[in-house]
Amino acid sequence: MRALAASSGDRLDILVNNAGARLRAGVDDIGLSEFRRVVDMNLGAAFFMSRLAAQLMRSRRHGRIIMMSSVAAMRGRAGDAAYISGKGGLLALTRALASEFGADGITVNALAPGAFRTDANKDLLAMRGPEQFMDVPLRRAAEPREVVGPALFLASQAGSFVTGHCLTIDGGRSTAY
Repeated sequence: MRALAASSGDRLDILVNNAGARLRAGVDDIGLSEFRRVVDMNLGAAFFMSRLAAQLMRSRRHGRIIMMSSVAAMRGRAGDAAYISGKGGLLALTRALASEFGADGITVNALAPGAFRTDANKDLLAMRGPEQFMDVPLRRAAEPREVVGPALFLASQAGSFVTGHCLTIDGGRSTAY
């Protein structure tokens, strides 16, 4: 990131931490190294990238950092402990960094997508079928383009007084119980 910023005049306005890894396996089937790899990819990478980004943003007293978490971080589910741990950690990191970077004019927020039609989810969505959306008020999975508007809001002047927040993008699923 430093080399990229140096070539563009040391200016960085927005960082979207969108790196991620998933390991759909039960707790008894996950080794320590596998757990660490997933958590490091989902949480550790965001920590270090955010720290680097903040160093560049501070000089201008302006910046936006957006974490890509998941509704799984708020709901929990069997067979996904490593992913949920990393994405849940992102929510805590979002609040911590919002508190730490706020005085420097940097906002830090998270997006928590639900079921999206991505290549990573293609097999899972096909396997579960349409009945999986019965507890989603909008009765469908989201298209990848539907995360763009929320991200633009958090990155824009319209979101300038929003920090430490997690915006859920799940078609209303988190409202169901």
